[in-house]
Amino acid sequence: MPEQIKLLQVRNPFRRDERQISLLDYNRQTIAELCAAVVPKNIDVVVHLNGMPVEKQFWQTCWPRPGDELVIMPVLGDDEIWGAVAMIAVVVASAWLGPQVSAALVPGATTGSLLATVVTASMVLAGGMLMQAILPPPQQKSPDFDSNTSQAFGWNPATLQEENIVQPRFYGKNQLYGNVIAVHTEPDDDDATKQILKTLLALGAGPVEGIIADSIRINDQPAANFTDVTTDEKKGTLNQTHVSFFDKTKVEYHPNILVTNTGGAKVYTTPDNDFDDLEIELLFPRGIWCSYQGFLLLTPIQFKVEISEHDVGSWSTLVACTCAWATTSPIRKNFKASEEYIGGDPVTIENGKRYDIRVTKVTIDDPSPLISQEMHLGSVREVFNDQFAYPGLAILGISALATEQLYGSLQVSCIQQGRIVNVYNGSTWSLEYSTNPAWVLWDILTQPVISGDGGGTAYAIERYECMDPSRLDLVKFYELAQYCDQSVDDGEGSTEKRVTFNGGFDTGTSVWEAALKVCEIARCTLVWDGIKLTLAIDKAADPVQMFCVGNIAAGNFCRTYLPQSERASEIEVHYRDELLDFQRTAFTIFDDEINNPNSKLTLELFGIIKQSEAWRAGQLRLAENRLLTDIVEFGADIDAIASTVGDVIYLQHDVPDWQCGGRVVSASSNSITIDKPVTPSGDTDKVMVRVYDPGTKQEAIEDHTVSTVSDDGLTITITDTWTIQPSRADVFIFGPTATYKRKYRLTNIRKTVQQRYTLTASEYNAAKYDGDSGTPPIPIPGHQSPKAAERVVVHPRSPQELWNEYPKSTTVEPPVLSVPILAGIDWLEKPNDKIGWTAGVVTYKGQNHEITAEATGLAAKYIYWNQDKTETFLGTNTLSEAMGPNKWIVCVNEGGTAHPIGSGKPYWGEMITVETLAAITAQLGNVFSGSVTGATITGGLIRTAESGRAVIIDANGIKFVSDDVMTGKYGQFKYGQAKYGTGYLARFCNTDAAGLPFEVQQEQTVGDMRLYNRSSVPSGAAKVGDFCVVNGVLKECYNAGTPGSWRSVNRLTVEEIDGTPSVDDVIKIKVANGDLTDDGGGVITIAT
Repeated sequence: MPEQIKLLQVRNPFRRDERQISLLDYNRQTIAELCAAVVPKNIDVVVHLNGMPVEKQFWQTCWPRPGDELVIMPVLGDDEIWGAVAMIAVVVASAWLGPQVSAALVPGATTGSLLATVVTASMVLAGGMLMQAILPPPQQKSPDFDSNTSQAFGWNPATLQEENIVQPRFYGKNQLYGNVIAVHTEPDDDDATKQILKTLLALGAGPVEGIIADSIRINDQPAANFTDVTTDEKKGTLNQTHVSFFDKTKVEYHPNILVTNTGGAKVYTTPDNDFDDLEIELLFPRGIWCSYQGFLLLTPIQFKVEISEHDVGSWSTLVACTCAWATTSPIRKNFKASEEYIGGDPVTIENGKRYDIRVTKVTIDDPSPLISQEMHLGSVREVFNDQFAYPGLAILGISALATEQLYGSLQVSCIQQGRIVNVYNGSTWSLEYSTNPAWVLWDILTQPVISGDGGGTAYAIERYECMDPSRLDLVKFYELAQYCDQSVDDGEGSTEKRVTFNGGFDTGTSVWEAALKVCEIARCTLVWDGIKLTLAIDKAADPVQMFCVGNIAAGNFCRTYLPQSERASEIEVHYRDELLDFQRTAFTIFDDEINNPNSKLTLELFGIIKQSEAWRAGQLRLAENRLLTDIVEFGADIDAIASTVGDVIYLQHDVPDWQCGGRVVSASSNSITIDKPVTPSGDTDKVMVRVYDPGTKQEAIEDHTVSTVSDDGLTITITDTWTIQPSRADVFIFGPTATYKRKYRLTNIRKTVQQRYTLTASEYNAAKYDGDSGTPPIPIPGHQSPKAAERVVVHPRSPQELWNEYPKSTTVEPPVLSVPILAGIDWLEKPNDKIGWTAGVVTYKGQNHEITAEATGLAAKYIYWNQDKTETFLGTNTLSEAMGPNKWIVCVNEGGTAHPIGSGKPYWGEMITVETLAAITAQLGNVFSGSVTGATITGGLIRTAESGRAVIIDANGIKFVSDDVMTGKYGQFKYGQAKYGTGYLARFCNTDAAGLPFEVQQEQTVGDMRLYNRSSVPSGAAKVGDFCVVNGVLKECYNAGTPGSWRSVNRLTVEEIDGTPSVDDVIKIKVANGDLTDDGGGVITIAT
C-alpha cells in the first residue's frame, strides 16, 4: 500500500470545523512538487518550514521530514484580494510515514529522532474574499450615536417638526414624541370661535406592534382627560390606509394681513402651484361686538373674498356676505374654493397654477372703542386631494379642539411597542414583535421590507435592503438569542429575561454603528468570518483550544499587567427608566475590593429601561474591571486559524513559568511520549492534550490525572485511558492540579508579517458573570431610599431624581376616612330645648348626600346621621341608638344648645376606619371606642369610661377614678356620704401629687396595693428599695445584688445585755409557758 498524506481543505480560516479531509498518495515529493500539486498556476506563494521562511531557490532540494510543519501561503498585495483561489488547504503527512523513509529523505535525520517521528505538512492557499478577514482590517469608525441630540432619548425629548431628518427605527418599548409631518388648523363648523388642530406624527419605520393602550399624552396629560380629542394610529404596514380625519393634506400659511375698509382690498398670492383646492380663513381676533350699557349687542360685518389666477386679474367672487356676532372671543370663518357661498360661486382650482386671493372689508371702519370689527386674512391652506397613507411609516393622527385645557402648541408622547422583526426558534422563522437583541441585530443588519398587516394578511418579507441573511451566522445569532432569553432574578420576587433591547435610532447613524450599539447591550461583538458575519458572545464558556510553547512562535510572547491604579472602583450607570416615565436616570455601584475612590467610570446603557437590567450590566462591567489583571499577546501559525475571537483557550508558556508544555512524539492507550522532559510536582499532577476527533471532525481536549512520569521525564502515564488516543505533534500542558489550567479569552486575531498571526487574549474568569445569578437590589424600589447594605447610591440630577432618593411621606394620597363630612349645614337653636339645621350636603366615602332642612327642630340629645336614611338627621335620647354601624353622631343637644362635633363634645358612633393618618389636624373632642395604633397623641383628654371606675389621662398626668366620685371636687362632698378627698382614688405621675410617681387619694374597703405572696425571696437582680411578701411577711431589699439581701420590714434585733449573742431580723420570740402577758395596744409583759 503506498504511503499517504492527509489533505485538510479549510475553506474558512476562522471555522476549522468547516473542512474536508482526503488522503493523497505520498511519493517523497519536495516542497516544489507539493506546491505544484495543490497551488493553482500563476499564484505566487511563500513557504515556511517550522516557522522559518524557505527561499524559492531551495524548494527543489527540500523534503518535509517527520515533525516538520510546512505552511504555504499566498503573497498578497496591500489593498487587493485575489478572486481565483477557491480553498485553504492544510496538508499533513500521514502518521504512518515511517522514520526510515523520513531519514532517507532528509539528510542528517536519524532514525528515532523527533523529526523522524512526526510528519506534519500544512499549507494555506488564497481564499478569495475570505482572505479579507485575515488582512489588517480597515480602521473602523467608532459609534457616534449621540443620545443628547436624539429626539426620543435626549435629556429633553419633545415633539418636533423638522424636514430632511432620518426615518427613525425603534425596537422594543419606547416613549416617543414624534415628528410632525402634516399639520393644519380648521375652524369648528359648529362654533366659529373654536379651532380644531389636526396633525400627523411620524413614529418611525414600520410595521410595529403598536401604541400601548392609554399611553398617549398631550401636554403631559392623558389624552382621555381632554374632550373632543380624537386619535388614530397606523402601524406602518405597506397596505395601511390614511388616517380617518386626514382624507386631505393641507399646507397652511398664516399671512395674518389686516384688512380695513379705508385701506382697501388686500391681495395674497399662493406660494405654491401644486395643489387641488384652496381654503381661505378670515380672522376676527377681538371678536365682533358692540357694547351698550354693559351688554354686547349683535353686530354685523360685511366682507368679500375673490380668487384669480396669479397676475391675470380675472377675479371670481367666492363669497360676499354679511355675518353678525356678539362675542369677544376670536372668530374664524373658513371658505373653500370648491364650495358655494352667499354672494358668490365655487372657483375651480387647476393644479399647476398659482392664485391670487383678494379680501375686501365692505363695512365702514368705526373707531369707537365700544365697537369691535377688526378683520384679518388669517390663513390660507393649499389642499391636496390625495389621501396620503404613508406606507411603511408608523403614524399617530390627532384631531383636537382648542379649549381652556388645550391650547397653543401640543407636546405629544406615547409608549410604542416597536418593530416587527424576524425571529428564529431553532427550526422555523416567524415575523413578530420581539425585544431580543439577537433578532433586533438581525433586523438592523438585513433591513427587511415586510408586507402584510399581521392580521387578515400575514406578514411576509419581500426583500432585504442590506445584508443577505445567508451571510449571517444563524447558529451564533440563535445562541445569542437563547442566552439573552434565559431567566434571571428580577429583584422583585420573580424572574425576567437576562437582556432585552428597548431603544431606537433617530439620528444620523450607519447600519454598522447601530448594530454595535445593540452589541454593547447584548454582550457580544460582530466578527467578520470571511464574507460572513458572526458573533463573539461574552458569556461563560469552556476552553476550546490550547496554546503552549509547542505551538506558540518562539520569542513571540508578551504579558501586560494592568496596574491597580487604573481600575475604577465605581461605575455611574445611566439608563432610561420605564417606571419613571422613561426619564434618563443614574445610579452608582461600587466595588469594595478596589480601593481607588478617585477612579470612576460612566456607563451609558442605551437600550435598557429596567433598573434590574441596568444593575446586571453594571455589575458585569465592574466585575470585569476587577478580575481582568493581565493581557497576553503571542504569535502562532496554523493553530491560529482554528480559533476565533471570543474563544476561551488554555494557555501555557515558559516565560512567566506557567507549568510545562510541548508536543506529543508518540502515544499509547494510557501514556504519551513528549518532546521535552517534565518534572513531577510531588503533588497530584494533571496533563491535557489537544486531540483531533475524526468522528466529529472537531478538535477536543483530553484532561487526565497523571499516574507516573518516567525517570527521564519524557513519558507521562495517566491513571486511566485516553478517550481519543493522541497523535504525533498534538500539543500538551502538564502541571499540578491547582495551577496547570490558565484560561484566557481571545479578543483579537490579526495577520502579521511572515504569514503568522498575532493573537491577543485577556484573562478569563467566570466569576465576572456572577451578577446574573444575584438578586438586583433595585436601587429605587417604590421611590424609597437605596439599601445601604448594597451600597447603591443614586446621584440626583433633577428635583425629580432628588425626590426619588429619599422616602416619601407614608401617606402618598389623602386618607379616605369612613366618616361623614358636613358642608353648608348651620345648626339652629329652637324653642323648647330643640335644635334644627339648614339644608346642606353630607359627603361619605366619596359620595355626596343632600340633607333637607329641619325648621321645627328636635328635642333629642343626640342628633345623628344614618347611612341607611341619608336625606336627613335623626334624633334620640339613648346613646346606644345613635351608635353602631352606619351611624354617626353629628351634634349633641344640651338644653337647646347645639354642640356640633368638633366643638369639644364627645364623638360617638361608628369606628373611624382609615389606612393611615399622617399630618392630620382634627377637632374631634373625645374619641370613644376603636383603637389608635402607632401614633403620638398630644394634649386633650383620654378617659376609659363615661361613668363608674375609669382611668383619665390629661395634661396633668394619670388619675384613677372610683365608682362613687366620678364628678365633683374637694368640699362638695357631704360628711358621712363619702370621705373627704379630691374625687380621685389615686394619681400616677400627676403634677398634683407633688411630684410623687404614685399617690393614693381615697380610702376603700380593699387595700391600696397588693403584692404577691411568694414562697421565697427573689433570686434575680434586686435593688435597695424593692419590696416583696414571703410567706405572709413583708420584706425589703437592703443590699443590692443578684440575688439581693432581704429582711423583714418589721424586723427586730434580740440580744443579751453584753451584746452577744445578737439575732437580727427576728419575726417571732418564744417564751416559757405562763411568762407572756398581752397588755393591749401592742404592749406585752414577759415574766422574769
